[in-house]
Amino acid sequence: MSDGFQHSGDQTINILEAKKDGVLLRPIEETLQVDAFVVLRPKLPDTDITQAITKGLSHAGKLYDFIFDFGTADRMVCTEVVYRAYHGVGPIAFELSTKAGRKCLSAEDFLNQAISRGWFDPVMIYGVPEDKLLGGSLPKSLLRQSFEATF
Repeated sequence: MSDGFQHSGDQTINILEAKKDGVLLRPIEETLQVDAFVVLRPKLPDTDITQAITKGLSHAGKLYDFIFDFGTADRMVCTEVVYRAYHGVGPIAFELSTKAGRKCLSAEDFLNQAISRGWFDPVMIYGVPEDKLLGGSLPKSLLRQSFEATF
């Protein structure tokens, strides 16, 4: 297959991500070059996940939104890609908050809503509190301790 996602063997995994150079499919190795990350699994049926992936991929190639304005979808930040992909799919309805006079969804707000409302489960965490990939029951409790969590 030639869609850029891992299917078997040595094919690559790509992640849709918004960074200063835009919303692009990036090799997972590039995406994971960070100090810490959490992997969330949506608690949705496959048809809803397919819908969210299709919605998300429709934003590939857009420019980065340096003013973090969720009022339009012509430019995007990282959390807006997730918001635009999942908002309105199944039971998911994220609430935006006003920051610097603009409606947006911070990473903390996303995590609080996604986990406390039961839409996503944290399944892996890295860099919190150490440089070790952890799964099982640890990701949720470690994530909860890492910021002002409401879940």
